[in-house]
Amino acid sequence: MSFNFSKVICFDMEMCCWDDGSAPGEIISIGLCELNLASQEITRDTHYVVKPQNDKVSEFCQELTGISQRMVDRQGRPLEDVMATISKNFGTKRPYAAWGTDAQYLARQCASIGITSPVQTSLDMSLLYKLRNWSDRSTSLTAALEKAGTTFEGKAHNALVDAKNLARLILEIRLL
Repeated sequence: MSFNFSKVICFDMEMCCWDDGSAPGEIISIGLCELNLASQEITRDTHYVVKPQNDKVSEFCQELTGISQRMVDRQGRPLEDVMATISKNFGTKRPYAAWGTDAQYLARQCASIGITSPVQTSLDMSLLYKLRNWSDRSTSLTAALEKAGTTFEGKAHNALVDAKNLARLILEIRLL
């Protein structure tokens, strides 16, 4: 299997969540942007609303992400359909980068419904950031951007906005 490393797909996800501190639920949003490492530009981006099979969007989750139950009911597509579209449009032979363990979470969600995640090679950019800064502390994407001398653009907890800010950080501090 030959991989194409000239471009990285930065991605982020939002999941159903509740204000009681319980673990995140099913994926409700995936944002992706293609970062061309040679030109140092985002060459395309997209956002998918995912319709969870079992979970409902809580009021807390709606306030945090801006995604309502009505939105997932009207615009959401099953995770299986979204994964097929991502595979077709972005491929499986490029590295995907996320801030944290989103790739592992996605793989578990896909496995739970009997499909394969399109993310076959993944980079946890928060781990690379910690290694580069010789730190054992977790740092938020917002804090990493601020430390790099720039600010987070847009509203946090929006999957596409978060993916684009990750791409900006990668370029700003030459993380790749």
